[in-house]
Amino acid sequence: MNMLSKFIIIENNKDYQCNTFEDVVKYFIDENYYNLTMAEQKNKIMKIAIDNAIDNNLKIVKIVENIDNINESFIAIDEITVILSILKNQLRIVLLERKDSNVFNKYIKIPETNDNYVIINTFSKHALKNYIDYVKGVKGDGSFWQPLATFFENGDGP
Repeated sequence: MNMLSKFIIIENNKDYQCNTFEDVVKYFIDENYYNLTMAEQKNKIMKIAIDNAIDNNLKIVKIVENIDNINESFIAIDEITVILSILKNQLRIVLLERKDSNVFNKYIKIPETNDNYVIINTFSKHALKNYIDYVKGVKGDGSFWQPLATFFENGDGP
C-alpha cells in the first residue's frame, strides 16, 4: 500500500497534499468547482483563462482545432488543459505527481529516476500536446466538452 499522496502542490514554500484529481482541480480552479453548474464551471475556467492570457500575452483557445501554437495559447477546453496551461506559463506554483498515479503522467514519457514524483511543470507543454492529440482522437470535433468528472462518470474517459 502506497502512503504517498498522489499530488503535491508547492506554492510560496508551502506544500499541499492532494490524493485525487478533483482536489487538484479545487486548488487550481475553485474550491467549490464541483458544486457549480456546468455554466458556472465554464465561467470559472474562462475567468482563469482571461487572467492568465492577459498576464502572459496569450491567445485563449476553447476548441482544439483552433490551436496553432501551444506556447502562445492558454487552452481552456477542460480541467486538464486549464491546469497544464497554468503550469506552462508560470513558475510560482509547482505540481508534483506520484509516478504511478497516471493522471498527467500518462501524457508524458516519465524519466527513469529513483524519485517517487514527476514535476509536471517540466513536462507541461509536452503533456498538453499529447493530451490535445488524445482529445482530438476521442471527441473528433474538439469542442468544449463536459467536465472531466462527468466524462469519467459516464464511462467515456480513458
